[in-house]
Amino acid sequence: MQDDSTFLDVGAFDGYTTEMALQKYGQQLKCHLFEPGKAMVGRLRERFSHLTSVTIHPYGLADRRQSMSFDEHGSASKIGVGDSVAEVDTLDSFGLNEVDLIKVDIEGAEELFLEGATATISQCQPQIAIACYHANAQIPNLFTRLTELMPEARVYLRHYTEGFAETDLFFVPPRFW
Repeated sequence: MQDDSTFLDVGAFDGYTTEMALQKYGQQLKCHLFEPGKAMVGRLRERFSHLTSVTIHPYGLADRRQSMSFDEHGSASKIGVGDSVAEVDTLDSFGLNEVDLIKVDIEGAEELFLEGATATISQCQPQIAIACYHANAQIPNLFTRLTELMPEARVYLRHYTEGFAETDLFFVPPRFW
């Protein structure tokens, strides 16, 4: 990636991953943060208010535009359960034509995200880091769907902790080799 690249932080939570990307690639990196949690959106706006290159979208991303139940509990938040309501939309509806890197960690809704992101992924062929530890079938399902969309991508799997959580699949298409 370069300093004028576009980064999507899907499930931005507190913005830590975006902060790391900005440190590595510079503050002109175009960043789109997607976060449905109202409390976290407020914190993200405070954290990045000084940067015009950062756009915060108060939405979750899924397979279609809708309102979904939402359990807002920090890093353990979940779409589809809970007493709060979150607005979700598709990535494809945002019409982004240049995307270089997508990080996705949305607490088990990663497969829904992919169904609403197929046009963007197919067109842009971005690098993708996607969480795959929320359900037993996630690794094969995400692998199959993303290799259909990005058949030439190199695929890596990495586990970050001693426990069951924090396992990610990485897809790196040829333009980044």
